[in-house]
Amino acid sequence: MLRFLLTGVLLAGFVSAVPRTALADDDLDTCYAARFTQREIDVCTRVIGNTKLEGKELARVYYERGLKYRLTKQYNNALADVNTAIKLDPEFNFAYTLRAHVYADLGDFDKALADHTTILKMTPDSAVAYTGRAIEYMRQKKYDLAFADLNKSLQLNPKYFYGYFYRGDAYIETNDVRRAVADYEMAASIDPSDQNARTRLQNAKAKLRGASR
Repeated sequence: MLRFLLTGVLLAGFVSAVPRTALADDDLDTCYAARFTQREIDVCTRVIGNTKLEGKELARVYYERGLKYRLTKQYNNALADVNTAIKLDPEFNFAYTLRAHVYADLGDFDKALADHTTILKMTPDSAVAYTGRAIEYMRQKKYDLAFADLNKSLQLNPKYFYGYFYRGDAYIETNDVRRAVADYEMAASIDPSDQNARTRLQNAKAKLRGASR
């Protein structure tokens, strides 16, 4: 069974990537913090209710609260916030990424796929964006399309850990264990500390040995 690890990793990274407003105060600092509890959600709500922020700056506050809702599994609230963020700033590509993951959480994979395609139109040279869309294709068992996106991801960034990691998963799902081993080996060499890659590699090698008996 596929286990998709990329979404949480990427979204946690997006917190620090979002531009900070010059109007930051203690509440805004707390709202923007990379912590995901009800306390931070409540602070973001206070910022939204009391702030004079508007447009793109306000969109980022809704994004932050939406991210915290999503990582505390309040998916409908997350979707409402990210929709507001996109309405306030239609070019906010991180918001489309978050919405794609929320749609996937809710089981609406077609809408998730549509958002990933929108992200790629906005950032056509992003290895991360191609891998994100490949994950949605894999969920729908559209492996030819997933391989095309993963290959493009690695063409853009030949040292991209998640490109090899998820292409290894795609090879496992399509019973090409030898190629899966090669990709997991690449992923493990890029990030030797990643336990998931090492476990995938060990399991794939064991499967390959079993097939050769």
